[in-house]
Amino acid sequence: MATKISSHEATQPRSHVEIIPFVECYTAEHRRAVVEGLRTWFAVSGVTRAIVVTGEGFKGLKQLPKLGETPIDILAGLKTLNVLNVDWSDGWARIATHFAAAFALTGTTIGVLENETALHPFSVSGGRLDSRAMFAGIKSLPGEPWVYLPEVLCNSPAVPTREHESGQYVRALAGGNKAAKFITGYAAHPRAAKAVDVQALRTLMVHRVGERRMVPMLNVRVNPAPGRFQPFTVAQAKKHMEATGGIHLVQPGLAEFQAVAAAWRETK
Repeated sequence: MATKISSHEATQPRSHVEIIPFVECYTAEHRRAVVEGLRTWFAVSGVTRAIVVTGEGFKGLKQLPKLGETPIDILAGLKTLNVLNVDWSDGWARIATHFAAAFALTGTTIGVLENETALHPFSVSGGRLDSRAMFAGIKSLPGEPWVYLPEVLCNSPAVPTREHESGQYVRALAGGNKAAKFITGYAAHPRAAKAVDVQALRTLMVHRVGERRMVPMLNVRVNPAPGRFQPFTVAQAKKHMEATGGIHLVQPGLAEFQAVAAAWRETK
């Protein structure tokens, strides 16, 4: 069953669409796949930047800023699982040092915090996070942080107050750093087919940070497999972006990183 596409107010004029591929890269084998994928992505019209998420130290990032003679702007991402404490009260100084070094390497000033697994103590188990430390910590970061999670989440049996608390954490991060933007996945959310009003969650997120501070991310596959999560096809993703405009991140996963790029170039 295909993902239902819903339009929303664009963060930029609808005539402008920017695609930013998003990929995680942790090993030498990953790096080879990422480099090959980026070569294909940068043959796609309008793609000039990519987010590459790595572990602490940005191993392998030196190989990515230029592929042959093709200029590439790499936006450095950090998987924060092993950096942030379980309650997010510590680790921010390491993140700040990490991004300062990455900016010197890449020449860019956007740093992406990939917090999905670092957020599990809260989002899955219901642990409490230190919102004051989050406010102070993100304030200390250089450049323009792009935060991938938290976003406003729906309640769950394990965490019945998750919607309210996730909203508080988003507000703390947004207030701590006025330059921060929030990567959100509401457009292709797997719960869209369930009894959850995804548009209502998105509206709550807009109320907390504002439309212009949200960067939508679409999960896209060439051959979406049936299951709990239903990603966009390439044709659906392109139609959605044309309808909404602005910056969109495209997250195919490493296995389909190059295949989605090739399909994107071929799909009208």
